[in-house]
Amino acid sequence: MKHFDDNTKKLIKNVVSLIASALVLVAATIAWFHGTDTNTFARGFRGSLQRTNSEVAYYRLKTVDDVLTDAVVGTGSAAAFTRSTATQPTLSGLMAPALWESTTGAGSWNINSLFPGKYDGFRVDVSGTAPVMLVIKDITCTGLDDGALTASQLETVYKNVYLYAVALRTTIDQGVSTVPPTMSAVSAMKDLGNADVIVCDSFYNLLNGRGSTGWDITAAQTITTLTTADPAQATSASKTILLFIGVPGNSVTLASGGTAPDLVAEHDALRQIGAKLTLDSFAVSAN
Repeated sequence: MKHFDDNTKKLIKNVVSLIASALVLVAATIAWFHGTDTNTFARGFRGSLQRTNSEVAYYRLKTVDDVLTDAVVGTGSAAAFTRSTATQPTLSGLMAPALWESTTGAGSWNINSLFPGKYDGFRVDVSGTAPVMLVIKDITCTGLDDGALTASQLETVYKNVYLYAVALRTTIDQGVSTVPPTMSAVSAMKDLGNADVIVCDSFYNLLNGRGSTGWDITAAQTITTLTTADPAQATSASKTILLFIGVPGNSVTLASGGTAPDLVAEHDALRQIGAKLTLDSFAVSAN
């Protein structure tokens, strides 16, 4: 495990200065889509979704006791968030009921602040339909006073905020009553090539418009991922999507196995920018 240098340690520990320029994520609306050819927009959480024969439960990570050190960029089982904890959590371990608290409204999804080493996690359990892609809609970023940021500043923010997401097939242990439920079996969904449906990358690289002609980084953005799940796995009794969002505190390990440049300068730039990052809605779409 790599160690933080003194500058990064100070950046993480200096709470007072970070509060003034933290990245603030607010999921103001939880929106869901369900359907085949035409998605049905559903507000109101479970009550709306039950009309489409789906049961959905929402959770967020109770506490974060460690530090996000690295993000291993890529897809499949090699992609990961690496934490300061000596023993990295397994997919089954991440589903432990004690880690999660039930959410009852959009405000329960708020991430109060992000800074180097900070991350947060969310969980969505779905039965009745197969979640085959994760959509984060209307991503916007402004200054703390809601003023416009330059394209360069926006790029800095999007390149430093990372997403780790995985689509899981799960089996609920019917003999144990817990919230969230205890899972007797947990495995990553597979794509048609038999690879795990897992992704880890920066918001900048995951944005739908990234690199397309006429892309305007100052406009509201959308991330659509986990799109490769094999539809045949819809027969699973229950499904879960886990997503973790954070700013790596140490470095970013590239999919090729190399190491990205030191992030101290990037962290300093984040602190000087001061930004509010808003995620309007999380959605799971089933084809």
